[in-house]
Amino acid sequence: MKSFKWSALALLAGSVIGCGVPEGEEPESVELGEQQSEIARGTAVPNGTYPWAVSLHTGATPSTANLQCSGSHIAPGWVLTAQHCFDSNLDGVISASEFSANEIWASLDRTRISDTSRGQVIQGAQVFLNNTNDLALLRLASPSSAPIVQLANTIPAVNAAVTPAGWGLVNNSGTVPDNLQQGQFRVTGSNALDLFYTNVNTEEMCGGDSGGPVFTQVGGVVQVVAAHTNSPGGCGVSTGNATGSRVDVALPWIRSIIPAAYGFVWADQPSSTATYTPSSYYSHNSTGGTNTITRTAAGSYRVEMPGLGQNNGNVQVTAYGGAGNRCKVSSWGPIGTTLNVYISCFTLAGAAVDSYFVAQYYRAGAGNPEQGAYLWADQPFAASYTPSRYYSYNSRGGTNTVTRIGVGAYQANLPGFTLIGGNVQVTAYSYGSQHCKVASWGTNVVDVRCFDTAGNPADTYWTLRYTDHHVATNGQRGAYAWLSDSTSATSTPNSWYQWNALGTPLTASRWGTGSYTIHIPIIESYDKTSAMVTAYGYTNTACEVSSWYSGSAGGTDVNVLCRNATGALADSLFTMSYITNL
Repeated sequence: MKSFKWSALALLAGSVIGCGVPEGEEPESVELGEQQSEIARGTAVPNGTYPWAVSLHTGATPSTANLQCSGSHIAPGWVLTAQHCFDSNLDGVISASEFSANEIWASLDRTRISDTSRGQVIQGAQVFLNNTNDLALLRLASPSSAPIVQLANTIPAVNAAVTPAGWGLVNNSGTVPDNLQQGQFRVTGSNALDLFYTNVNTEEMCGGDSGGPVFTQVGGVVQVVAAHTNSPGGCGVSTGNATGSRVDVALPWIRSIIPAAYGFVWADQPSSTATYTPSSYYSHNSTGGTNTITRTAAGSYRVEMPGLGQNNGNVQVTAYGGAGNRCKVSSWGPIGTTLNVYISCFTLAGAAVDSYFVAQYYRAGAGNPEQGAYLWADQPFAASYTPSRYYSYNSRGGTNTVTRIGVGAYQANLPGFTLIGGNVQVTAYSYGSQHCKVASWGTNVVDVRCFDTAGNPADTYWTLRYTDHHVATNGQRGAYAWLSDSTSATSTPNSWYQWNALGTPLTASRWGTGSYTIHIPIIESYDKTSAMVTAYGYTNTACEVSSWYSGSAGGTDVNVLCRNATGALADSLFTMSYITNL
């Protein structure tokens, strides 16, 4: 029999003192077949609320009989919980008598354990122990479509309201709820590793909820501040402080385990009949794999990125050169552990054509404090819908939605964002010759416009990526800008919508009709760099990157050409994003 050092019966009987546990409090661990304890006299959470909350159990078919711990879905396919759910004595080793990752299953996006009409149940695959604090990360065997929750980078002040949530016992009689429970608590203090909180009314942490989220809500944005670890003895009222392991102090560890994954290429041999490795100066794979490109037909390509193969993330594509071609993403998905991205390129008349292009793939990690989102708009004719959650991400935990406001006119809603600025890239999707662009964006709304080859509005699929003060990972160099003046010889892009990881402002030059240079000071272009551009506005202009290189004054110059539907160079606003692995 698998067993933890402390059983639920012991927890209900009274206090024990264990490894790393404050006197008078105890870690919430259970023996197989016994029940994890919970919030006594708590409130049932309405169905569909906190869809990122996770129930961890020992069977593929979830029930209150096999409930073990709670957790939070913090990145696609990753759960934050307590270390002692796997390592009961907190010695840093998961022994044969403790639970391994693949013995635990996660129920996601299920307020009620028994509700099989929604959510997913996914087996665990790998567990990472913090060993400094009582925290663990569980990697699931496959990504989840459940929403994620934001992680806090600070702790709430004393007396601030916090809400713990989870499943388990709700009284001293051993009653286990089917429905997720929550309670009202207030912060009483903290130390270097832990947050302390106590009940506001009569609810009480009932010696359980191991790994469950303790969170705040500010401006409608939920932030997990701690994972619950220890409770006062018994299920009484006001019997002492509950304890949670602080998330903010663990963020560097979380980010190191779940970094953002990304890859990019510059297709520099568009007519090659053999698979080739693109220039390493302009190609990168965050997993260390070597990207390759295969031309499968005229204007059609397959980009292979080893190690990045998952059914999620986001792809953006732009044509490169001066021919006025348009390139787009046709599809992407995994073949084993390799990500295959399919690209299609067309002339202005809509004919398939061999073309240079730039392609970027990005998959969010965990714990990025900046705003970020992406989505694949997969229902071009629907009036309003929630796009596939496998390919949708919102760093604030909101559920992205798309609304069709007319032929070829769409609005992406990214709830939870509160800051003005950032950068948006949009690419048309599918095998047709349509193209899409950013029309405008505000705090949490992005307008998108799509057109056919004649420049008429056209319904089509598309992908969108939004970043704010980052371009891939929060520690990576990069830059972006929205060209907010398309007619002046020189200009400085709007300060709200430009960013340079090294701090120096970007500038813009116009060399002639539809011909521009964005200058990025300090950041050089000589190794593993990538530039992306999307036209901006409500007209049918389209833009491409014509080149980028280290400028004579230092830094990088990104050159952009914009054209109207007839192929003539035309002045246009646009957004540019630049990424480097340096």
